[in-house]
Amino acid sequence: MSENPIVSAVIPLYNCKNVILRTLRSIQNQNIYNLEIILIDDFSTDDTISFIENIKREDPRIKLI
Repeated sequence: MSENPIVSAVIPLYNCKNVILRTLRSIQNQNIYNLEIILIDDFSTDDTISFIENIKREDPRIKLI
């Protein structure tokens, strides 16, 4: 991955722990390597944040706001 991503995928989150993994895997599997994935949480009340934090450890392209 280069220092400056050429593509940013921005995904809003709200109580989506049960469905976000499929979305993330789809984006991660694209052929674009200098990509950043920005996840913006809107005060989820389920376990979305901790779930994303675990996934974030395996992929440095993921940023959580």
